[in-house]
Amino acid sequence: MMTVTIMVKITPNNIMISFTQNALFKLCTMIVLLALFSGCATTENNKDPYESYNRDIHAFNLKADQYVMKPVAKGYHWVTPNIVDRGITNFFGNLQGVRVTFNDLLQAKFQDAGFDMLRFAINTTVGIGGLFDVASELQVPKGNEDFAQTLGTWGVPPGPFLVIPLLGPSNPRAIGGTIGDTPLNPVTYIGSAPISIGLRAVQVTDVRADLLQLDDVIEELKDYTLMRDAYLQHEAYLISDGELSEDIFDDEDFYDESDEVSEPIE
Repeated sequence: MMTVTIMVKITPNNIMISFTQNALFKLCTMIVLLALFSGCATTENNKDPYESYNRDIHAFNLKADQYVMKPVAKGYHWVTPNIVDRGITNFFGNLQGVRVTFNDLLQAKFQDAGFDMLRFAINTTVGIGGLFDVASELQVPKGNEDFAQTLGTWGVPPGPFLVIPLLGPSNPRAIGGTIGDTPLNPVTYIGSAPISIGLRAVQVTDVRADLLQLDDVIEELKDYTLMRDAYLQHEAYLISDGELSEDIFDDEDFYDESDEVSEPIE
């Protein structure tokens, strides 16, 4: 029988709530389901019903990146030799092979599943645990499927656009995809919590460090409207495997008077 423990600690200054892993999973699932149902109720020209909330969270995320993530990424980039940095990127990229292969199968992309399984096998063995991307040198095709894309191919609607604290743009389908992909991440099964958390922290830092060379693009995405539209186009591109219609969404769907005067946050 699954047990759920929720601890609440009230102090004069704040309220602290902690969940067990099972409770957090149930909470996330409930949020996704509620958001999905609310998304079904939205009209076609109201795909961003939580815009006010989203803008606030987007501003918070920009500040968090400016004062925490970017400085940490710069420090990581400065102290990490290029060959080590590339090895770390390859290692975490190789771990995604399990997720990609499984979702290939769920989408009936059997040839892609064969290629992604082959990539994982080659890089895990010849590539010494994925530190070296031998499969790319051999020109083995690489996929990028996840459970959010699988849900999309199954006809699950994305639901309303959301911005998640520290994580960025998303939607209920993407959140459900993240939950579904969690058991496919080998790091999930590491028994030691400090090691598991440490690996995830290194992965996030490595990804942000790799994005330092795209600072000009990131600077443009500080604008909320550009960030939202770029995310929606990218998501549609992934789910359709690059076969996009010219009218993925109508500009009128996202018209907001605040867009006319919105400025990037410095």
